[in-house]
Amino acid sequence: MNWKVKQKSLVCDSHFEYVFKNIKTTIKNNRCFFCVLFWRLKEHKNNHTIAKGPVYLIELSNNREALNNKRLQSYRRCVIMKKIKSIILEWIEIIAIAFIIALVVETFFFSFAVVQGQSMEPTISNKDRLLVVKYPFFRNSIKEGDIVVFNPPGTTDEIFIKRVVAKGTDSFTISDGCLFINNEEVAEDYIYEDEYLERSYQFINGVIPKDAVFVLGDNRNDSNDSRSFGYIHKNQIIGKAAIKIWPIREVRVFLNP
Repeated sequence: MNWKVKQKSLVCDSHFEYVFKNIKTTIKNNRCFFCVLFWRLKEHKNNHTIAKGPVYLIELSNNREALNNKRLQSYRRCVIMKKIKSIILEWIEIIAIAFIIALVVETFFFSFAVVQGQSMEPTISNKDRLLVVKYPFFRNSIKEGDIVVFNPPGTTDEIFIKRVVAKGTDSFTISDGCLFINNEEVAEDYIYEDEYLERSYQFINGVIPKDAVFVLGDNRNDSNDSRSFGYIHKNQIIGKAAIKIWPIREVRVFLNP
């Protein structure tokens, strides 16, 4: 009888040992989980509450998801900032290149000018806009009839626009409003039709020096030109008026074959 009880006791002990071993193995394999669960239970015990493990696991999962969302948002923010920075740098590069090209074109090729005054009427009026071709393009091809933009003698702060009527080595005479070049009268169908007013001009006849031109305004009674300040040297010429671009209804090309 005692033997049977002993045997049963042995069986029971063996069974409990087996169960305890399994619990120990489970705890060992899930040590992090049970540590967290133990800490959570302890925290709630101090607050006189009871918390269950699955609740904490849900909170932990939510925290991880929130952290991942923050990291994702931070990554997206960095990508967007890089794209914005790239676009800004690209536009700065485009603007810089465009500015350099415009500067080169303005300096060496052509520019735009706004006319002030009536000295070139009726061909060009006040506030007309012109496309001016720079002087290097026609350095060796200035002809009578060209409308040029230049700095008058003694200053670089002012810009005049007049018509070339004679070139270097030509002789000229202005008498009673008529222009004579090399003793031949020039038919000027472009001048303002008004009675010529005689004034005491300093340069109304002579011979034009080499590499110089004689310029007059089409509105002879209202023009400060070579009759007053003399000849214009070619290095004073800025450019030649090529096209009147404004007003639109008066657009024209200044052809001088």
